[in-house]
Amino acid sequence: MRQGLFFKMFVWFWLTVILTGVALEGTAAWMRGKIRTHVESFERLLPKSAQAAAEAFEIDGEPGLADYLSRLRQSEGVTAYFFDRFGEERTRRYAPPSVRDVALVAVREPGMRRRGANGEIAAVHVVGSKGNSYAVVFVLPTGSGYWTMPPYWRLTIIVVVSGAFCFLIARHVTRPLLRLQAAAAQIADGRLSARVSPDLHRRGDEIAGLAQDFNRMAARIEALVHGQKQLLANVSHELRSPLSRLLVAHSLVQQAPAENLQRIGIEAGRLDKLIGQLLTLSRIDSRVDDEHRAPVDLTALVHDVAGDADFEARAHDRRVSVAADSDCVVSGDEESLRSALENVLRNAIRFTAERTEIEVSLRRDSDGAVIKVRDHGPGIPENMLRTIFVPFRRAENTTEGSGLGLAIAERAVLAHQGTVRASNAESGGLVIEIRLPLAATLAPGSASNRESADTSPAAR
Repeated sequence: MRQGLFFKMFVWFWLTVILTGVALEGTAAWMRGKIRTHVESFERLLPKSAQAAAEAFEIDGEPGLADYLSRLRQSEGVTAYFFDRFGEERTRRYAPPSVRDVALVAVREPGMRRRGANGEIAAVHVVGSKGNSYAVVFVLPTGSGYWTMPPYWRLTIIVVVSGAFCFLIARHVTRPLLRLQAAAAQIADGRLSARVSPDLHRRGDEIAGLAQDFNRMAARIEALVHGQKQLLANVSHELRSPLSRLLVAHSLVQQAPAENLQRIGIEAGRLDKLIGQLLTLSRIDSRVDDEHRAPVDLTALVHDVAGDADFEARAHDRRVSVAADSDCVVSGDEESLRSALENVLRNAIRFTAERTEIEVSLRRDSDGAVIKVRDHGPGIPENMLRTIFVPFRRAENTTEGSGLGLAIAERAVLAHQGTVRASNAESGGLVIEIRLPLAATLAPGSASNRESADTSPAAR
């Protein structure tokens, strides 16, 4: 049932309030019973108390009477008025009309007079030692207003008011959930652009947080699905070219075996390299390396990768230099980080000018470890500084490479909670900056510690 949660919340809220009202009614009935018992027990004391009030008045006058009535109120919880035979209240206090009416009757006739639905006003005729007649009126608190209403009216008020209140609460809670459900159903139907309306974000409660998380999740799913579709299209395009050349070479191999076999070998190597990069990208995306996290000495890793890159660069009349701080340790998968650095350095070797030097630096700052790789190539257009990390996206001034190297580097860095960005150097060339959070600091004197700006086989 679509509104099952609303119905459950409404019913349970309503039952809770009704049970609370029944408990209050039971408590009120018990209190009224206690008061009634108190009235009945006090009625036996009324004649004695009235007589004592008359004696206090005749002996000590109005001050003595006021003092006695005050003590009576403190000890017994009742309010008493004292009237003489002329109907005048001798403590000089204001007496309500109901009290004065019953006193005028009681002062003329012996006995006790009762007023009120529950007998909360009682007047006693008393004769003092001097033969004077008086009327003493006692007022007992038994409740008023809501509590004096008939029980069925009180229960009706509780049911109606609580029902309306619980309906509003249940609607306030479940209505945005139904909107979330509708948006989720649209996504399930394939409409990945569906989002929860922004007005839910202004609620300022847990449902607003749920709506924001839902929209972020939907945006992430849409981006992933779109990226996978784009990746599939790009993979198909990239694989088609070497496969087409392989088929052509195969058809010609009988005419010129040596030349075409060489072409088959070249294209097979390209396919092998491309498939290997795709597998690396898939492994990083699937978080396989999360299960193999360990402390990684980033300083040693940078020197090792730069040394290998320098060996490759010398074959093309280029060099790689390193300047690295010591004690840079991160938590992660060493092979993923090595792959990221190798791809960045190979990309720099490919594009830097001949007889130039690729500068690699590693330093620490307040945010973690920072690796910078700067080449002396032509750079890239400013509008492509972010898109070069997209799979199969190449700079406009080149057709070399598969376009996966920097994508693999970015995915590996993001998997380690880091960031990577590209920028053009002022004097020419491209700068790739990688930031990684530090895990711990190696102990001083450890084997991997090096002086800042250390010179390795790859350093100048």
